[in-house]
Amino acid sequence: MDYPPYKAQRIVNKVCYEYKIPSLYCFSQRSAGKLLFVNPKKSACLDCLLTQEDTEHFNKLVSIFLKNQDLLITANTLTNIWLLTSWICKKWIDMITKNVNYCDSLWRYDFDTFSERKFQDFRKNEACPTCGNKVNNSLLWEILKIE
Repeated sequence: MDYPPYKAQRIVNKVCYEYKIPSLYCFSQRSAGKLLFVNPKKSACLDCLLTQEDTEHFNKLVSIFLKNQDLLITANTLTNIWLLTSWICKKWIDMITKNVNYCDSLWRYDFDTFSERKFQDFRKNEACPTCGNKVNNSLLWEILKIE
């Protein structure tokens, strides 16, 4: 679910966190896919990652996505989507059968080299609007406002 950009994921994140439902989020582009798992009982949430990325540059980028949402095209091929889907399933099965914890990290799968790596770590953030305890009046949350 990509539409509207970032807001759709935030809505799913908020509902899943409130109802304590584990969720996963995947992002795809021409050369790579990214993945993160959220377990509300044990991990940070999607908004914790966005809180970490809350910069003037990121806010401008998100604003551009939202203003031009009908013009944005993510160039990708069906084979890359198949690879990404297979990789997501493998990571999920590993979490269940091998008791591996992939939460609190953004993972990246490179379509050109068929390799994966941990792309970015993030932690539960007290200023997170979904799971934190502190009020966060950042411009990002006004740009990505959900009701």
